[in-house]
Amino acid sequence: MQKQNFFSPELLAMHNTNEQLEQQVALSSIQIQKNNNGKWLVTETEGNGTIYKYHSSLDSCDCDYFVDKHQPCRHMYRVAMKENLFKVMRSKRSDKLIADFSDGYAIGWKFIVRPCNWQNLDILYTPRRKDKHVSHVWTQGKCYSFTPGSVFYDTMAAYKLPWAEALKHITCSLQIKESSPTDIISHVYVENGILVNRAHYEYGTVKFDLYRPNEQYEREYVVGHYTCQQDEFVKLLKFGKFTDVEGNCHNFFEEG
Repeated sequence: MQKQNFFSPELLAMHNTNEQLEQQVALSSIQIQKNNNGKWLVTETEGNGTIYKYHSSLDSCDCDYFVDKHQPCRHMYRVAMKENLFKVMRSKRSDKLIADFSDGYAIGWKFIVRPCNWQNLDILYTPRRKDKHVSHVWTQGKCYSFTPGSVFYDTMAAYKLPWAEALKHITCSLQIKESSPTDIISHVYVENGILVNRAHYEYGTVKFDLYRPNEQYEREYVVGHYTCQQDEFVKLLKFGKFTDVEGNCHNFFEEG
């Protein structure tokens, strides 16, 4: 019986189905070693510590997924990676954060961004392996996702002084009304005869209001409604300027 070549470029469409893309996630966490019979012994450890071992190859696996679906499982994708027939390309998280937070906020940014916003900025406590030892460090990604209800002021006075005094120091503030999260979208294509899974960010949107103090510095009032992508909202927080979803550029520290 002729064996199925699951990793042929002719089967590209199959690898781009949602079900198959799910099988291509976190493959580097699976351990693999060659058996004497030419197949691979694949070891997978679940979050609760349970260890599973499977015998896998490019054309078959004894796991339930392959037996039931007869389509490549995550273990077979791991074998294909080892055989240089499949690659996963991902943006690596950086050990260098997007800003210096040593004073308790993002130093040099136009708006006050604090550690409570780290998750919105895709700053996560990430496990890193070195010399077989695992430690956790803060790392930076680009999957920005700000949520409704968040408010940002352009001065620390808003957080330290009584409100009546703080108003005298505020130039403008932002309040998020609606938002949609950023998604990581994967797509498989053929490069030099190899199947490659590459991911890109599909940024969600942020709808927010711009506030300024009135002339008497008694209260803030809404002066505009804006919508931009999540990555442009980060630029706004950092530089005070951004491009909205319609392609219009704004600088809140030059506009009246």
